[in-house]
Amino acid sequence: MDRSAASGQSRRAGRRHRAVFGVAFLLQCANAQGAFDVPIELRLVAVAALGVALLGIGWVLRHRRRTYGLILQGGGLVITYITVFAAMQLYDVLPGGVSIALMVLVVRIGGALAVLQSSSTLAVVAVISGFLAPLLTSTGEAATSPCSATTWCSTSAFSGLRGSGYGGR
Repeated sequence: MDRSAASGQSRRAGRRHRAVFGVAFLLQCANAQGAFDVPIELRLVAVAALGVALLGIGWVLRHRRRTYGLILQGGGLVITYITVFAAMQLYDVLPGGVSIALMVLVVRIGGALAVLQSSSTLAVVAVISGFLAPLLTSTGEAATSPCSATTWCSTSAFSGLRGSGYGGR
């Protein structure tokens, strides 16, 4: 690809990003003014759907544009993970047990994607998420110790890594 074509693609991508941020800003301002009366549950579902959509788009692009696909997959995982956290801790929409189960599911998906694509970056994101899941969903009750819960989440999330090249053989 010559330099002028790359420059044209870069300008178009910059315009698209500005348009997306502009629309997001206008939606946020309209919501602050009370123009929308959307329940928080629907907002959380929409954000989680955006995360899943990014994950799917990244998966589709993994062969043509590997780095971009991995970035989209990582972003989708993080958006979905943080949405589950917000639904539990900030908005009290999900109970703790459901939240930790969903977080472990997201971590397992991230671990599986890391193994399938030999991506150490996705593996790091998934490992950190696995270690944080019990701490983020903690309600202060002493039902299980944070150390044992963290160990359980991380080992269950990466139970299949042993023979994949990331673990011992």
